[in-house]
Amino acid sequence: MIMFRRTFAWWVVLSVLVSLCWLGCEPSPAELDGDADGPESDMDFEFPMPTDGDDGDADPTPDGDEDPVDADGDGPPDGDKDSVDDDGDAPTDGDQPGEPQIDVPAEIVFDPVGVNQTDTANLVIHNRGDGLLVVSNLQYASPCTLEFDIISEIGDGLEIDPGLSETVVLSYRMENPGLDECDLNVWSNDPNAAMTQVHVRSTYVGTPNLRVEPSAGLEFGPVDILSENGRTLTLTFEHIWEPGSNAVLEVGPFVLEDEDTPFDFADGFAFDQVQRLNPGDVVQVSIVFVPMELGPYANELLFDTNDEDFGRASGAVSLSGSGGAARISLDPVQVNFGRKPIGFEARTVLSIANTGDVDATIDSVALDGTGADEFRVEIEGVVGAPFGPGETMPLS
Repeated sequence: MIMFRRTFAWWVVLSVLVSLCWLGCEPSPAELDGDADGPESDMDFEFPMPTDGDDGDADPTPDGDEDPVDADGDGPPDGDKDSVDDDGDAPTDGDQPGEPQIDVPAEIVFDPVGVNQTDTANLVIHNRGDGLLVVSNLQYASPCTLEFDIISEIGDGLEIDPGLSETVVLSYRMENPGLDECDLNVWSNDPNAAMTQVHVRSTYVGTPNLRVEPSAGLEFGPVDILSENGRTLTLTFEHIWEPGSNAVLEVGPFVLEDEDTPFDFADGFAFDQVQRLNPGDVVQVSIVFVPMELGPYANELLFDTNDEDFGRASGAVSLSGSGGAARISLDPVQVNFGRKPIGFEARTVLSIANTGDVDATIDSVALDGTGADEFRVEIEGVVGAPFGPGETMPLS
């Protein structure tokens, strides 16, 4: 009984060892077959590689699928974006450089300035695109007043990177009263706006008001023949306060309506020029009158002005005068001293009256006749002293 149990135990141990050996040492089908063809047969059999069927190439995909290389063999399949364009010298379609886009204001307005005064304004040029913007030129359109100018210099070109801006300084100098406006042309490499215009204009506010003195015109009165008499007409820009006013008064050029009368402009007066006045400014017009003969004369001074209430009209400023002469009379015309003792001095006074229509001047006084040495005339204060019409001059 004991022997049987020992024999059975060894049998169990041996069975377990055999099972373990079989699991760990079982040969592969190839080893059992003797070659690498597999366990089914001793004959080698090669399977053909799959093809796309009928396009004749070695593509693993059948016709109709997207080829990894297109028909021309130079890039991705046909229909895809090539990494190089058709001519082979440009970047890929999705990697082209950006385009610039110019942005300028539609209008720039200068502040009010007086005559011959200057104001500046900034033109800001923005680049709203994603490429380099190059401003090649700036120029005022023709016709345009020379009162507008460009202060900034751009040289060979003004370069502005994407998202940035540059400033160009403009100026305006008012030389002629009134509103001035113009267009500024801006050239750049913007493919959609090679030339852009900016409207520029000045600011002109207010109404000029002219005052003429004397308001009745110039009266020269009687003037001695061939003598010159001068008068002055005063023109004033009478300031009437207006908010923000920069109005300018213009007067001139000046002309005499009748050139055949003995009126003329004084030497040095620029009668053919336009005078421009700021509020409170004054211009004086000098006129001379030289009558050639006795009698009255009249003329009219005409001039342009931007005072709409005054305007240029016949008789704007009247001029009048006459040619006259001085006439004198003595009273008495005869003097008798009577009988006087020797060495006794007797005195009498004559009256010289100016009965003419212009000033009279005594040039000289002299005694003539027998016994002139016994008489004496006191001429101090008489010779060379003018006295007007109706006035008298005493003579002892």
